[in-house]
Amino acid sequence: MTEETEIFRDAQTLATFSNLNDAQSADYFRHNFQDFLPEDWWDIEVTIEPREITRSPERLSLGPPGPEERLKVWIKNQRELREAWQAGFPLEKCVRLISEGAIPYHLHAATQTQLSPAFRRATVWPYQRSIMFLATESWRARFCEHCGNRYVAEKPGRHYCSVECSGAARKQSRRTWWDEHGEDWRARNTKSKQKETANRKITRRITR
Repeated sequence: MTEETEIFRDAQTLATFSNLNDAQSADYFRHNFQDFLPEDWWDIEVTIEPREITRSPERLSLGPPGPEERLKVWIKNQRELREAWQAGFPLEKCVRLISEGAIPYHLHAATQTQLSPAFRRATVWPYQRSIMFLATESWRARFCEHCGNRYVAEKPGRHYCSVECSGAARKQSRRTWWDEHGEDWRARNTKSKQKETANRKITRRITR
């Protein structure tokens, strides 16, 4: 696998991470992409101030926020990733996202949680490289025009996250066209067939 192919696959994994929306999908990602981001993100919690909670359009907790809220690190960073995706990966947000993948000493000081050896080392995670990739080629970070999920485009002309969504969109387009033009098409087709039948009858009379 070339480096270019590998970074593109990592970016696709980043899109998968951004689309996690329940405990089951998060657990699947955690156990199937173990080296993509720090393992500690799944267990360490941080305190979020109310203004940080309410500014997000995709807040994962239920109900109105209290004076403060504690979130898992992965949820906090996923929320910031979604904001960056929506904004087209601006520089400031990308720097913040990349730095979150570095050693978060403030987390250890605040939570007294024992960090894993990999988290204590200055590891460069695929998560960070993926953000850098999309920061330099932000046109790739898109939303599927059918299902709305985030995905990474391999070419500018792509509009859907998968073959399934592309096929479903084509079917929907055909159904929409038929709803709008089906009766007119059927009427024209019937008229054309009637005219063709009449012409054949005339031709038979002439050739007898």
